[in-house]
Amino acid sequence: MRIIKLIPIIIKNLSLMSWQYKPTRLAIIILILAAIGFSGWRYYQHKTDPNDSDMTLKEAAKIGEVATHKLMVQIEPSKCPPELMNGCYERGDIVVILSGGRDFSDGEKAGFLILNMDLTPKQAELLMRPSEKESKEKPKDMPKDAPPMMEQVKIRRYAVDLARIGIGSDIKTGQVVDSIYKADIIREK
Repeated sequence: MRIIKLIPIIIKNLSLMSWQYKPTRLAIIILILAAIGFSGWRYYQHKTDPNDSDMTLKEAAKIGEVATHKLMVQIEPSKCPPELMNGCYERGDIVVILSGGRDFSDGEKAGFLILNMDLTPKQAELLMRPSEKESKEKPKDMPKDAPPMMEQVKIRRYAVDLARIGIGSDIKTGQVVDSIYKADIIREK
């Protein structure tokens, strides 16, 4: 805020200067203004937008408080026909995330892998998003300045890397893992 208050004073001094008498002073003021502009540009470049659809998990880790969440993960291989794969869970996909002291039912524990993971609310939201791409088909009545239509490629963009937590491909039944994991066991599909 102090820098913003100094800008009018700098501009006033700049207007009072003459190239003929004080070129060193003018050069210093120009360098200061350039530094202020550059630092503002760098801040803008690294500012995290919480509504960004292309946000990564690392960026989402900076938004909100970390808390332990319970994840229900698909453990069985998919039995969907290939033409419906964009709407079916694959092995390692996160089906549901519960926060707080809530727990899964005995049936869910028997059919899915239940994990504890430290996440921010924004990371939990990202883990539930589908993998999408821009649709090739556009409605005729769609305005030109409207955002592009998206189509779902897979039901989840991220999945748990089961091999990193010691779950081999031979394990296909549900189980509960009591360890608390970090988001580094998540992979982007």
